[in-house]
Amino acid sequence: MAIVLCHYAQTTGRDWAQAGAVVGAALVHVWLSGRAERHRRALSADRSTPHVDVSGLWNFGAALALPPALALGVLAVVRTAKWRCTPTPPHQALFSTAAIAAAQLGAIAVLQTADHSLRSGSEPTVSHEIASALVLMLAAGVYGVIEAVLVGGVIALAKHTSLFSSAALGGRETNIIAVLTLAGGVVAGIAMCSPTGLLAPGLTLALAFAGDRQLARQRDLEVTAGIDDLTQLSRRNYWMTQAVDRLMRTATDGGSVGVVVIDLDYFKTINDTAGHPMGDAVLSSVASALREETRPGDVLGRPGGDEFTVLADNVDETELARCAERLRAAIASVEVVGDGMVVRGADLPAPERQDVLRVSASIGVAHSRTLRTAVCLGRGQRRRAQEAIQELIATADKQAIVSKTTGRNRVTTASELGS
Repeated sequence: MAIVLCHYAQTTGRDWAQAGAVVGAALVHVWLSGRAERHRRALSADRSTPHVDVSGLWNFGAALALPPALALGVLAVVRTAKWRCTPTPPHQALFSTAAIAAAQLGAIAVLQTADHSLRSGSEPTVSHEIASALVLMLAAGVYGVIEAVLVGGVIALAKHTSLFSSAALGGRETNIIAVLTLAGGVVAGIAMCSPTGLLAPGLTLALAFAGDRQLARQRDLEVTAGIDDLTQLSRRNYWMTQAVDRLMRTATDGGSVGVVVIDLDYFKTINDTAGHPMGDAVLSSVASALREETRPGDVLGRPGGDEFTVLADNVDETELARCAERLRAAIASVEVVGDGMVVRGADLPAPERQDVLRVSASIGVAHSRTLRTAVCLGRGQRRRAQEAIQELIATADKQAIVSKTTGRNRVTTASELGS
């Protein structure tokens, strides 16, 4: 950056005006998209994948349209505003900013080497337009590769995985967002180099904000589709996605996970005797009891019917068994009163009325260390993580069956089965 600032420090009044317009539009963008950005960052952190900053279109657009010194200045202002809006550890913010600066300089080097200027006054021809497009594509590619290698390389080192793994470079959705961000930067850069370039940041701002809103709306729809309306717990597929993400992150840190499968006892009798509305009330009450007895980070789900699943990370076998026992006791203390009917937990006092039904649960527990389940990092890690979760569920489900056939309202662990 010092070399660039020394050799390419020449600027004009129009350059400063253009940089001011870009900074103003970028700051408004940061402010307007703050909520959506925090939501995306939280999801990215939970999925243990790189986070793509969609405001990067300003950084790339500035690298194409502004002198290098002003492009770096725009980067500094935008990144500072982003950091104040969505705080991250200072060392991470500094490294990310340095990585983007290196990517900017890479793109600028392509333009300088190709002796290409977007503000060229030459008459446009077909060959000139093709050459310009190729240079822009090359600059965008260099920008993206430098940023991906620097950020992805650090993630790969920290996770002891390959640079080409999804954990380091992100999945399909992440890379699509990155490509679209660079494309937006190209459009912004071209627009800023036009005779009316001072108006370009405003148009870019409108398009960027509309894109942010669409991304946030799409993510909200995906999350909503994965939540069970009755219990507000995760459905089967959404729970599996969350569980796989959690296992991948925990395995990277050298931890372990455990799965608890909960099968309500005699739930069909409750439905047949008290009616489905009463059965729904029981399911909702059980879900509330589970939430109260689990940690905020545990992954709760209702795969279907009267079955519930819980995934807990960083717990040993003893702690997991104790957690399952607390869940059993919580369910056994549930009491639901309906029209002329009462569903009472098995641990509550004996009913005084004939129209009182009992609710309890048969529970099975599976722990990753007990099953010697390992997730190898590298290629195919998500598939192996999904297979590991399925193995845990299958084992915990078998133990829940043992609990049901040996008296119900009890917990069976892997050690009890001799696994």
